[in-house]
Amino acid sequence: MINRLILGTVQFGMDYVTKQVPPDEAYKILDYAFDNGIDTLDTAYAYKNYELLSSFMKDTGKTFNIISKVKNISELKITEDYFPNMTACLTHGYDECLLDKLKRRGKDYMVGMSIYETSEIKDCDILQVPMKDEFLPLLNEKYHLRSIFGRGEKLKTKSVKECLADAFNTNAGKIVVGVDTLGHLEEIVGAL
Repeated sequence: MINRLILGTVQFGMDYVTKQVPPDEAYKILDYAFDNGIDTLDTAYAYKNYELLSSFMKDTGKTFNIISKVKNISELKITEDYFPNMTACLTHGYDECLLDKLKRRGKDYMVGMSIYETSEIKDCDILQVPMKDEFLPLLNEKYHLRSIFGRGEKLKTKSVKECLADAFNTNAGKIVVGVDTLGHLEEIVGAL
C-alpha cells in the first residue's frame, strides 16, 4: 500500500491548515518518507517550496518523482527548471486552456488537472480530486485522491487508520497525504 502514497508538501512552503513546517522538520519528513518507500511528492508553484524540495534532493541524493501543479505557462517554465525530470504536471484548478497547452508541450511527463467538482472532469493522464462522495464511483488508476483527512476535520471523528482505510478501499490509483510533523507521517506509515 505504501506505493500508492504520495506525500503532499503544501505545508513545507506556507501555512496550510496548520503553521508552515520548518525546513529542518521538512527534511526529516522527506528523509523518513524516502526511507520508507514513499517515492512521489505532490507540490505546486503556489506552495513556495520548490527550493526546499530541490535542495533536499541535491543535498541527500534521495530523489522523488515530482507531481506539480501550475496556474500558467510562466509557472510551468519555472517548475521545469527546478524539476527537469518531473513525473507529471497538473493545472492548479480547472483550466481547459492550460490543460491543452500542457498536452501540446510534448514533454516526457504526464499532464492532468487538480479539480474540485465532477463537472470539471476532462480527458487527461491524471485527475487529482478531493475525497468527496460524488467522485468515489468514478475513481480508477488515473485518479489521485486528496483531502482524505478533510484538512484535519475528519480526524475529529475518525482515526488516521480509519481515514486511510476509507481512501485505500476506493479504486483511486494514488492517495495524497499531507503531514505537518514527522510523527504524523510515522503514524500514517505505521497504520498501513
